[in-house]
Amino acid sequence: MVRKLLFIPVLLSLLLLKTGRTSAQSSDLGCWIAFNSSLNFNKSIGVHVDVQLRQYEFINDFEQSIVRPSLFYNLKEGQVQFSAGFAWAHTEAYRAGSENKRVFDERRLHQQVLFRTRTGRFYINHRYRLEERFFSDRSNLRFRYQVNMQWPLNKPHLEKGAVYLLLMDELFVNDRSPVFDRNRLLLSMGYSFSPSLRLEAGLLLQMFENSHRAQSLFTLVHSLNL
Repeated sequence: MVRKLLFIPVLLSLLLLKTGRTSAQSSDLGCWIAFNSSLNFNKSIGVHVDVQLRQYEFINDFEQSIVRPSLFYNLKEGQVQFSAGFAWAHTEAYRAGSENKRVFDERRLHQQVLFRTRTGRFYINHRYRLEERFFSDRSNLRFRYQVNMQWPLNKPHLEKGAVYLLLMDELFVNDRSPVFDRNRLLLSMGYSFSPSLRLEAGLLLQMFENSHRAQSLFTLVHSLNL
């Protein structure tokens, strides 16, 4: 019975898709697909790769692709993690009030620190990330703070067979106007196929200064120990 909860975000996504508007840039529901993979050389050092495909509609209308590799170092058996890396992003963004898109590329550097804690069944992470963003005509700094909680529903740990609830909020702040960039709020359900492979499906609400958009988000999380 508990495993059926995994399909709730998918059903909600389909419901929003059914009621969405037809114009591409005003679609009620976008779709993000993410793959997060970690290669652990040992308990301290490893490489993480984050690949994302984002679309304005549920199954079409390209918005953005991101490839983000990074090198990380764990302290205190992974309770604290430092990492640094870079990213390539290709974006096709609709111009305000138009069917035409503005196409541009972005390069990023980032440094981050991640704190992992556990209280009972609750796994709580705090992530602080600084990004240096480079466009063809400008550059800027952006600070991101994310807090997320994972709560296994049918197991005491995030182990094989665990169905879990994931809650996340992330704030984005620029070093120049507009200072408030966006805020992301996520509700997902996940299933752990093994300690190294998990699948998550949920709804993400992205809030800007004068607008907001909903996204369905599907994430495959994988790790491999050498």
